[in-house]
Amino acid sequence: MARFEVENARRETQLAQSRVAQLEALDQDKRDFLASVSHELRTPLTAVMGFATELAEAWDRFDDSEARNVVQLIARQSADISNIVDDLLTVTRLEAGTMSVHLQAIDVLDQVGALVETLARNGGRKIEWSGNTRVWADPTRLRQIVRNLVTNALRYGGDRVQVLVSGTGVVSQILAQDSGGPIPASRVATMFNPFEHWDDGGRTPNSVGLGLAVARSLARMMGGDLVYEYTNHE
Repeated sequence: MARFEVENARRETQLAQSRVAQLEALDQDKRDFLASVSHELRTPLTAVMGFATELAEAWDRFDDSEARNVVQLIARQSADISNIVDDLLTVTRLEAGTMSVHLQAIDVLDQVGALVETLARNGGRKIEWSGNTRVWADPTRLRQIVRNLVTNALRYGGDRVQVLVSGTGVVSQILAQDSGGPIPASRVATMFNPFEHWDDGGRTPNSVGLGLAVARSLARMMGGDLVYEYTNHE
């Protein structure tokens, strides 16, 4: 009887230690997430506040062209903030099971062409576009998917970024392609997980790590999928 009680006590202690370790890991994940979100929001917010303050305090010193440039910078940084919040809200709804999509027949170029041009302009890069097709999708969520894919390519990919669209009437494909190198095999398995982000030694801005996870979840909700493939074009 004494041995049985000792073994039970030992098991309970081990279970308690395991629960504590899990809670500590969750707590660390929460702290890391909050730090990442805070950093990602602070950067554009600081820029918006700085530009807006400069305009408010020294409006008379700006000519029309200079004022327009500053307002455009404010608009770009505000869009970055909006995109982060949009992805956070989407993840919350996906996890709560309250996310819905409204499918309709849409023209891909009509829906995302202007978005891609804006991303290219804001990033100071050229994005090549090829092809077009009609798809059965939610227009808002399709734009969110393409925005996240192209932003990811601009942030982490090579110098050349392309959006290639094709369709056969049954199967359609939107390919966000860049000239960067392959993603390490060890990371491919987790790259679509929420809060997974690429650490490149600080050469590019940190991210919350939601873009690819959100894009894949939305694609699957609309009957499609999102996958990664590497092709060596050398």
